[in-house]
Amino acid sequence: MILVAISLFAARWRWLWYLVPVLVVSWLPYLVVKRSQRYRSAAARVASAEQARPHFVISLAPTQRGELQGGYVRV
Repeated sequence: MILVAISLFAARWRWLWYLVPVLVVSWLPYLVVKRSQRYRSAAARVASAEQARPHFVISLAPTQRGELQGGYVRV
């Protein structure tokens, strides 16, 4: 569908014939890097590091009473 749309516009506008190869060539390094083993292992390490992170947020909240100084931990 996308190729048909590009070819329809390219038949109408001649400058599009120069733009399509430039876009393909600019996207090619992304595809090569994404399929490499080094990228896949880095993505797996990132995913495992994200799963190891805790799933809660700890914050320090102030107390509401004036006679008690400090605060408490809110999870």
